[in-house]
Amino acid sequence: MKKVLRKIYAKFPLSQNFKEKIRKVLKNDSKEILNRQAFFHHLEKAKVISFDIFDTLISRVVYNPDDIFYLIEEQLNIPNFIEKRKKAENYAREQLKKDVNLDEIYHAYTELYGEKSQEIKDLEINLELELCIPRKDMLDIYNKLKADNKKIILTSDMYLPKKVIIKMLAKCGYKDFDTLYLSNELNKRKDTQEIWPYLIQKYGKNIVHVGDNIQSDYINPQNFGIKALKIDSPRESFSKTEMFNYVQEFINNKNVSDSLYLGFFVNKIVFNSPFTTLKIDTIEDFSYVFHGFIINSFLEYICTNNKNEEILFLAREGYNLQKLYKYYCQKNDLPEIDNKYFLASRKSTMTAIIKNVNELEKILDNDYQGTIKDYFSQILDIDYNGENFDIKLPDQKEKILPIIKNYSKVILPKYKIEKENYLNYIQKTVGEIKNNKVSIVDLGYSGTIQKQLSEMTKKEFTGYYLVNSSKVKKYSEKSQLNFLFNINDNKEYEKIYNYSLILEYFLTAPHGQLIRFTKVKNKVEPVFNNETISQNKQETINKINISVKNCIDDFAKLSSIYKIKTSKNLICRLYTCMIESGIITRNVKDQFMFMDAFCSNEERNVFKIISRY
Repeated sequence: MKKVLRKIYAKFPLSQNFKEKIRKVLKNDSKEILNRQAFFHHLEKAKVISFDIFDTLISRVVYNPDDIFYLIEEQLNIPNFIEKRKKAENYAREQLKKDVNLDEIYHAYTELYGEKSQEIKDLEINLELELCIPRKDMLDIYNKLKADNKKIILTSDMYLPKKVIIKMLAKCGYKDFDTLYLSNELNKRKDTQEIWPYLIQKYGKNIVHVGDNIQSDYINPQNFGIKALKIDSPRESFSKTEMFNYVQEFINNKNVSDSLYLGFFVNKIVFNSPFTTLKIDTIEDFSYVFHGFIINSFLEYICTNNKNEEILFLAREGYNLQKLYKYYCQKNDLPEIDNKYFLASRKSTMTAIIKNVNELEKILDNDYQGTIKDYFSQILDIDYNGENFDIKLPDQKEKILPIIKNYSKVILPKYKIEKENYLNYIQKTVGEIKNNKVSIVDLGYSGTIQKQLSEMTKKEFTGYYLVNSSKVKKYSEKSQLNFLFNINDNKEYEKIYNYSLILEYFLTAPHGQLIRFTKVKNKVEPVFNNETISQNKQETINKINISVKNCIDDFAKLSSIYKIKTSKNLICRLYTCMIESGIITRNVKDQFMFMDAFCSNEERNVFKIISRY
């Protein structure tokens, strides 16, 4: 049946609607063998294996191949370049009556527009070389076939010169193929079907051809009795996911920066493999596109906007964030502002500013769920002698406040000493603070710690945060709060805040939450709670850190070619739809267990907390 459909499709004039129906049937047919083991088994039985090149063996770090032309347009400031470039290619074909190469295209370009084209052509070649990436699973299969001494030929309808394509292939790891057949050299194309009789004449029919184009690489060779295997391009795989619907509006209206951003996401990482399950199923892939993208953007924001003399990275998220800041500066050749990891917590700053009984109420405004005994121990850092029972704050604030006040004679003197010790720590760590000359960096979200530090020191700080919440405390007219994603600009940014626990998971420290500062032999020392990081969690954190650094590396290398200024709306949408589309496997989600003693005394799963498990 499908053999008949292929002949009908190829030989008869059909309406576009009917052709599309046939294409869908044949496309579904091609999916039957997209199991890696079965795929390889089909190839190893063949005498000759023919591979398409672009979107089959290699891809590019732009979402669409034509987006390279938009990049050229911006780099060289050539208005409407893509239209000119395509018109020149069509004109060259019409004039020469053959499939044309890059030299012939740019000769036509000069003839049409009277513009020197050598610089443009050189840039196009350089960008193709710089932006090409391997499809890693295909490279692995290719190398296994070579190890089995299979004859491998490469077949491409392409205008780039052979020497350039060979360089691209070598950069991506493809070497020692037997022959490279290019349409611009042979004047025989796959889509016009001229190449297939030519290959049969040279090799016979015991050929298997592999490619991503349903017509050129799958239907056409089978019309000549050549076996063909259809694989999806990364973009085609992406289009089959629910996630695609979340970002399609950005794809349709993307600029060059968006294309490069999407190119990393789709072509390089998540859908690079033709054997994809259409899921993000490794912690490495998830952390590259979720943690890496957003952290790289945040660090760029800090480096671009901070004009102060010193940066304090607040504990505990700041422990790894500071290290990544140093790494980002190094990889992007940026000067590193004087920076410190600064010990702070909601508990320690909050209790250090309480001066009287009436202010004890402030303690109860923060979320907590556990027993009252644990609350006294973990949050108030004093012993509780009454009846133990479960509490939930701030819901039960009115019930708990009288109990807290009964302990005021123990609490208030203790907190006064804590404040003195904290100020001592600040003096030794930061020195003399000048108003708004010291920057505080944290993920966000409400400005609570910045507010409390300001109240404690009687100085103003400049805050740089990833995102804010609806509860931002702008505590004075002089306070400076800066947010990469400000929900006042776009309400959708609040989802970054809603899912921020996934970021907090790896932006942690090898110590527990700061409880207070104490004096030991006239030296101020921090006191932490007894939280520990399990070996499994530490291994996961290490993997995430490596992936984030890989992401920073890739974007830094790309910045030497093009300075990305991706739409914040697109960044937010990708971040959000990864969580909401169901694309993350349970295997990945199960690795996100954490404990925050300030809010609970139980280990919990991040995805369950945000109701996305």
